[in-house]
Amino acid sequence: MLDPAGKTIREIGELEMMLAAVQPTPVTPLLSINGRPGVGKTVIGKTVFAEHDAVRLLFRYMDISTKMSSRKYPGFSSASTKYYAEGDVNGSSVEALPDSGADTCVISQRLATNLDITPIAGTRKMIHFANKKHIDSPGMVTVPWRFATEQSTHMLNCWILPESTHDLILGNQFLRITQTLTKFTGRIKSKLVPPPGRLRVNLLNDEKQRLQGLLNGHITTALPDTGSDVMLISSEYARKIGLHVDRGFKSCIEVEFPDGTTEWTSGIVRDVPWTVGETTIRCDFHVLDDLCVDVVLSKNYLFDLDVFSKHEEYFFNVDSGADISHLCNIRLLGRYGDALNTLEEEYLEDVNSPVAFTPDMIQRELVRRDQIRDEIMALSEYEQEAASEAEAERQRRWQDMREISRRRVGAESSSIPQCTNEHGDMHRTEIHRDQILESPARSTEAVVGDDLQRSVSRREMWKKRVRVISISLRHLRRNTRA
Repeated sequence: MLDPAGKTIREIGELEMMLAAVQPTPVTPLLSINGRPGVGKTVIGKTVFAEHDAVRLLFRYMDISTKMSSRKYPGFSSASTKYYAEGDVNGSSVEALPDSGADTCVISQRLATNLDITPIAGTRKMIHFANKKHIDSPGMVTVPWRFATEQSTHMLNCWILPESTHDLILGNQFLRITQTLTKFTGRIKSKLVPPPGRLRVNLLNDEKQRLQGLLNGHITTALPDTGSDVMLISSEYARKIGLHVDRGFKSCIEVEFPDGTTEWTSGIVRDVPWTVGETTIRCDFHVLDDLCVDVVLSKNYLFDLDVFSKHEEYFFNVDSGADISHLCNIRLLGRYGDALNTLEEEYLEDVNSPVAFTPDMIQRELVRRDQIRDEIMALSEYEQEAASEAEAERQRRWQDMREISRRRVGAESSSIPQCTNEHGDMHRTEIHRDQILESPARSTEAVVGDDLQRSVSRREMWKKRVRVISISLRHLRRNTRA
């Protein structure tokens, strides 16, 4: 059993020393495990070994490296690298900040004055920062922007930000329209710079784009902010998902906002697993008490791992009206085996059905939970823990969707007269809806009166159907191995 956070790292270190003892010459790093050589990758030499032990150790080394489930990146909160877009405004050369955390383009008062442009009358507005504070903008101006080496000119509507630390900020909407963070990433340049005294958080206004993932096993919608130096989590969200916050004096840092004002963080959560798709990393998040979103992802994380291109399907807008159902469609269990993958496929089909929360469908979910539990118990100890967390999160999201459906049906039925049958009894549909599964942990015992026997029968029927599928898959796996 591999423990990516401890044992595996130590074992790889021991193997490296053993390999060094049998190699006749130093190894040149030509071969990379899981990708090109670079930060967080395990790199070994491409060498032909005469000694049998060296070959055996080498293959063991490769096997351990490949099986590591996550890599640790402690340095995603840093200001030593500057990312910028070269271009010009009215012929003046400008290094613009590409800021996916800003919902609009911004220009500094200094640059607006140098260009001798004044805001359009009646366009004053408040600009909000990550700490829920705000500043008044004197208004909007329109400026021509051209990327370096390109001929096309883009007319930008920019809000003037007094005391801005950047001359020009390219907002997320513009970056997405021009595909600057995906198809035309060559527009983004980087260079090493002397670290400033403080890490910057350039989140502006109410940007809607989010990246969905798992933070310590909990489905999380994080705001990707290429204008921020620091990985952040709100103190409320850290408490909600049970993260330990180191509040020591040395764990607090001073962060700077777009207008130059500052605030101290209240601590840090360390070595937290963050998963997007099939990629898991471990990193630290600084805790900000009044952060306006749950999580902010820094520029180093987003650019270093090419997140916008490699995980494009995990981005969505929170104002689309479909964010909860979108989260319910995240695949959590399929990676742990064929049977769990089949059960997850059934779940996705059911939750997207127009009759997703009828009594029969609720019983399907109850049966599915039993089957998922049994399949998880058959996994290795390390996989059991991860799969159990994923299943708990799936159940929480299912319950959220069911509650939304229940409220919607209740609102619709409140305006319709209740009907009675020939015996004068009210129809029992709403009783089913209200009494079954009021919390994810409840089972068929929540069904009362005459409905109990029918509920148990339906549950057993679905258990038999799913059991047949599971047994068939086990036979298929055994035959494949044979």
